[in-house]
Amino acid sequence: MDASILIVGEASFSNQLLKRVRGLSAMTIWSVDNAELARVSLEKHLPELVVLQATVSENWTLCQTIRRQWHPLWIYCILLDQGSKTAHLTPHQVLQRQAQRTSKAMEVGGDAYLWWPTLQQSPPLTPDATEDKALSRIMQAHIRAGLQRVQAYRDLSQTNDLLSAIALSDALTELGNRRALDWELPREIQTARKLEQPLSLLI
Repeated sequence: MDASILIVGEASFSNQLLKRVRGLSAMTIWSVDNAELARVSLEKHLPELVVLQATVSENWTLCQTIRRQWHPLWIYCILLDQGSKTAHLTPHQVLQRQAQRTSKAMEVGGDAYLWWPTLQQSPPLTPDATEDKALSRIMQAHIRAGLQRVQAYRDLSQTNDLLSAIALSDALTELGNRRALDWELPREIQTARKLEQPLSLLI
């Protein structure tokens, strides 16, 4: 699968992501600074994956836009939060924050939310190195899961299109059958009425 990914965020965010996540270099990468440029890019190219910098508020709105304009199974959308560690919070408060942000990400149409506070460090230092590797593995797992889902949906769509074509044509003559007539005739009648043109039917 010739996979592609759109990264939406500041240049430092995109650069660190490309450095820290193995496998991204083998993909077709588009990187833009803001949501407006992302919309323009999406009109031209539809990637399998979109990674949004979650610390930019407009990217949450962009996630909603993606879900409204394109089928939810066409694009796997990840909200990646590289916000600083919250050392002043208790473990319970950290867990609560994670739950709230994850819930919000899913509510706006995101497929995944990942908090990666060490992403902004270059390079990650001990004791964060182990933590950083673990988060990198999670990100890689999300990418693999996203690609598998998108590919499965595409395969299913192709099979469905083939079955639909078979169902609408006669096996012997390859001409449209009764089901094709029932499917197409209402649209042709509507078009003829709209254009005020006669409609001929040969059966």
